[in-house]
Amino acid sequence: MHNFLTSRVFVFLIIPVFLLTSCSGATDAVPEGVIKPDKMTEIFVDMQITESVLVHVQQKGINANDYRKSLYDKIFEKHKISKSEFDSSFSYYSNNNIKLLDKIYAEVITSLNQHQSKIKIQ
Repeated sequence: MHNFLTSRVFVFLIIPVFLLTSCSGATDAVPEGVIKPDKMTEIFVDMQITESVLVHVQQKGINANDYRKSLYDKIFEKHKISKSEFDSSFSYYSNNNIKLLDKIYAEVITSLNQHQSKIKIQ
């Protein structure tokens, strides 16, 4: 089971690397109905933190998959979006605006580093 969870985290982290190396034109404007870049950043940060929690839970011998859907549902609820809105927005960025997705992931990394710094200080 640990390999499955590690694979999910790996996939979630490796996809951006491939996207970052792709070439595409980008603007910061997105069509109506697509989640705005700042909000996508916040969602991705929450998803990464959730995946970290799930890894920790898995290391404690608990089946993390029992909690994954409910934790992700909480993320969508927190940000007042549906899973389908997230999926379609992610698809838009992945297929139509790679450079903007690159910027979003750069902000995600910055935000996660800030979270990590706060934790180390405490």
